[in-house]
Amino acid sequence: MKKLLLFLLALAWGSASAVSPDATISGTGTLYLTFDVGMGNHAEGVLFGRFVPDRDSLPHFPAVTSGTYPGPVTYITFKPTEQMLETLLGAAEAARLSQDRARIVRVPVTVVLKDYKPVVECDARSYHATVVSVKPLGHFQAASRDDAPIGC
Repeated sequence: MKKLLLFLLALAWGSASAVSPDATISGTGTLYLTFDVGMGNHAEGVLFGRFVPDRDSLPHFPAVTSGTYPGPVTYITFKPTEQMLETLLGAAEAARLSQDRARIVRVPVTVVLKDYKPVVECDARSYHATVVSVKPLGHFQAASRDDAPIGC
């Protein structure tokens, strides 16, 4: 009973998610991969991936709606793996893009995520997760900083 009361209080203050850490959430949308540019203008790998759920999938991703730093889910951030890049882009293309001037690519995907959690970065609400699986639904394209979710 005490644990339930503490959990309900945490939800009321907006500091907990209604999603169990063991649960998985799946959805479709657009995945943006941002490559990191190192010293000497060469890539050092993928800085991060951000999944933007489409309108039909967005309700599957709970948002913090009250308490400290409430905010909608606009994207979910995660660290892509080399295997994920090869699945989405192909090994040769992933290597080429990591050296290319187009530092952001987007691809329509279906994802399964776990460890979904709300966090606060730069005094704003954001959401993080771990990727269980990702499947491309189309071809990747270069994306601009105007289209991609960039910054905090």
